[in-house]
Amino acid sequence: MKNSSSLILTTHVGSLVRPPALIETMRTKENGQPYNEQGLATQVKNSVAEVVRQQVKAGRDVISDGEYGKPNFAGYANDRLTGFERRPRNPDENPILNWGRDRKAFLDFYEGYEQASRSSQSDPVVCTGPITYVGQAAGAADTSNFRAALNGVRVEEAFIPAVSPGTIEG
Repeated sequence: MKNSSSLILTTHVGSLVRPPALIETMRTKENGQPYNEQGLATQVKNSVAEVVRQQVKAGRDVISDGEYGKPNFAGYANDRLTGFERRPRNPDENPILNWGRDRKAFLDFYEGYEQASRSSQSDPVVCTGPITYVGQAAGAADTSNFRAALNGVRVEEAFIPAVSPGTIEG
């Protein structure tokens, strides 16, 4: 990451709010319903380009892709790694079990967020086997979309956020 002796570089942390149409298509995919794969790819590419323009217009020095190629901050890891399985939440189980430290530390936020974004991706994930990375194509698409969006804009630095292992631990 660059630093500056003449100004304070500004950025943000985490996901940016995705456009409603993009959220709707991603939820359709997450829920196992039929969706237009090429249409989703186009939506993501166009949305990334727009969120980059908005960050530049807002004066951010260090920008991201808004995590628009991912349905949410941490859940995407389950599509890019093997060895994890979703399991329905046991109604008798304390809701903060098997949800990681972030959820425990910011429970009010997560409860509100879950009400607004409830999908099949909201069920707890457990490690059931060896962990292998299988998200090469998705990572390449994220990188390609972001590089295209950066073409012709001037920023100090750019990054693609990634979830840390501690966020997906149970």
